[in-house]
Amino acid sequence: MKKFVMIFMFGAFSIVAFSQETKVDYKNELRLDAIELFRNTFMLTYERKINEKSSIQLSAGAILKENSAEIKTGGNVEIQYRINRKLKQSSDSLGHNVTVYAAPFIKYRYLDATNTSYFYYTNSLYSYNTYNQYPSGNKLYYFSTISFGTLVGIKFSVFQNIFIDLNFGGGLKYTNTNGYKTDKMADEAYTGVTPIGNITFGFKF
Repeated sequence: MKKFVMIFMFGAFSIVAFSQETKVDYKNELRLDAIELFRNTFMLTYERKINEKSSIQLSAGAILKENSAEIKTGGNVEIQYRINRKLKQSSDSLGHNVTVYAAPFIKYRYLDATNTSYFYYTNSLYSYNTYNQYPSGNKLYYFSTISFGTLVGIKFSVFQNIFIDLNFGGGLKYTNTNGYKTDKMADEAYTGVTPIGNITFGFKF
């Protein structure tokens, strides 16, 4: 009986020690885009790990901005294929890991503006610098944008399943609109080569 108890206790301690050394292999990530929040966009990203060296992610966002003259609504979607490489693999319980990656992407964004009051005004954005009268609820303009390119980034864990993701890159952007065109990169109406960068916060599960 004594031998049986000793064998049982040894087996139990072995299982506990093995389970403590076993690391959780997280395959899913959910992130919130901090940069898009300043563009009046609530954007969430889901990333699925394919293997140790690659993953695919899908981002979707909703746009909403309203003032005394107009309300802007819309949304965007983005797909990335990430090629990952781990620079640091933590051996502690906090999971301080560092991963770098490169990713081609394609993104679509749509923005629609509708006026919220009955008023007169003139602006080349709407109609050849002439005065126009718009009743409340009338569509003013829209921007339909598609962009694609490549970015590089770094992702590091704060805790075992909490992390920060930073990336930057560039690509080509084409905008279709019934409004105006501009050469300012930060403007919705811009068409051409444009820089891209994001800061996201998320968790693994």
